[in-house]
Amino acid sequence: MRLALIRCTSLAASVAALVALAAGTVAAPASAWRTVVVTAARGRFDAVAAADPRHAWAVGGSPDRSGDFAPLIARWNGVSWAPARVPAKVRSRLGPLAILDSAVAAGPSNLWAFSITIGGWLHYDGSSWTAGQIPEVLTTTASTVAARKFIWAFGLRDTFHNPVPFSAYASDINGTVRWTSKAVPGDAVIYSASAVSGSDLWAAATRGMFASPAGSPSGTASSATPKKAALTSSLLHYHAGRWHKAMPLPAAMRTNPATAILARSDTDIWVGGAVKNASAGTTAAIAHWNGRNWTLIKLRVTASKADYRTGAITADGTGSLWVLADCAGTRCPHRGLTSRLWNEHAGHWTGPIQPALTRHPAVLLSIAAAGRCVWAAGTITLGPDNFRGLVAARTAATARYRCR
Repeated sequence: MRLALIRCTSLAASVAALVALAAGTVAAPASAWRTVVVTAARGRFDAVAAADPRHAWAVGGSPDRSGDFAPLIARWNGVSWAPARVPAKVRSRLGPLAILDSAVAAGPSNLWAFSITIGGWLHYDGSSWTAGQIPEVLTTTASTVAARKFIWAFGLRDTFHNPVPFSAYASDINGTVRWTSKAVPGDAVIYSASAVSGSDLWAAATRGMFASPAGSPSGTASSATPKKAALTSSLLHYHAGRWHKAMPLPAAMRTNPATAILARSDTDIWVGGAVKNASAGTTAAIAHWNGRNWTLIKLRVTASKADYRTGAITADGTGSLWVLADCAGTRCPHRGLTSRLWNEHAGHWTGPIQPALTRHPAVLLSIAAAGRCVWAAGTITLGPDNFRGLVAARTAATARYRCR
């Protein structure tokens, strides 16, 4: 996942309007990845979620004709991708900056998506859309689903004008969405979470990504001038009905953002972040917990001044892991957003993989897998201030695309 505030800034500066989707219009390059959706006008997909090989969603945002931001959504039905339109009355409940930055598929016809500001949530139950806001929330940074029943959202809550981390879960009972808050230990903000079961979740959290008052912990009251705290990343575990601090991350990853996690069991946990490299930049890294100790995997790539970090981790039906690394800022290639992929199978890592998706520069911002199908969502650049949303899929280069 892309960090919400970075995505918001770059999107607001680069896109203008969404018109429609054109599926299957881009020729497949000679690689295992191909583009299957491109928006016909400017827009961007920030997240992709898959319930199964026949049901997936891509979400993002784009300014509408009034200059306000509107959700950008596309849906896969097992045969084709098509735009999904949210009624204006429902969309208005998301607030003025309705850019959807995270999404989860709780079932084949059960989408939840969250906007980057004021805790906006959007739900599709297979026949209708509903929307609302989580009370007192400044920004939502991550979301996940547990047991296809409980929808969790994470981010920062406004408490007397001081931002403090929050976690909350919702269940849709008789058409009524009820949010229940759960306290987060410490003052680190959760940027990614993964559920083993309905009562067993793991989360990657980082302290210091947001400004905090000088001389006081992030989120505490003070009249001093705000300053940025040193980054400290940690792991949190939800069990027995509350969040707990978990085992420390490997030392090399603690001082950089921890922004991705995949928990397949309590003894098979993958955490993504970054480590410092020899060129004063950072390189994406993965740590694996086997129930006893950590194994740190530094993804092999030429060191640079750019600040790469792990943005997302997913597992496909073959047992392979897919890792998305991204970089945002002036020290990155092309002085902006860039991304690359890695694949792990049976302990062997392949990468960096930078698919030639189109003849234009492309950036992937999210990945998700269902069965043997792996989806990636992001944007392509056609020219100055001319961005289009895209969805790509991993498939054999010599066969016609199928994901069913």
